[in-house]
Amino acid sequence: MIFSSGRVALYVSKRIDRTTWTIDGGEDWAAVTFGKGDDVLTVISIYSELHNRNWKTPLKELTDKPPLRGRTVIVGDFNAYYPMWDRDRRQLPEVEYVLRLVIGWNLELLILWGEITRRLKRGDRDSTIDLAWTSRNLSATYNGPDDLPGSDYAV
Repeated sequence: MIFSSGRVALYVSKRIDRTTWTIDGGEDWAAVTFGKGDDVLTVISIYSELHNRNWKTPLKELTDKPPLRGRTVIVGDFNAYYPMWDRDRRQLPEVEYVLRLVIGWNLELLILWGEITRRLKRGDRDSTIDLAWTSRNLSATYNGPDDLPGSDYAV
């Protein structure tokens, strides 16, 4: 089963009973919630576009939502620089939305500080713009980058 909205997609194995999960989403974000009641895990994938210094992100919409119940994983292309994860200590003013979400939802960064998640070829600097966040009550492991083959994240 695939749920796609804008430029993100989440794939759920056919082996997982369709009655045990629900979907949600908006422009450039998609979410799948597994489980029922208080024992739930929600996985959110986002894409934030940075083009000609204009940052278009679903984070603006998500920061207005209350924290989710249960456990949460948020992964995606944030296209946001901040010294907390960027080894070059770059910072975009728009990162405020990332920080508001992280603080409001009590999330922690899963990737290691300065871990390169995007390699550039034309002499530009490599960067850490693909991020993974988890709720603090979730045990998760970051497996990457090993030259970034395929997906960077495993939770």
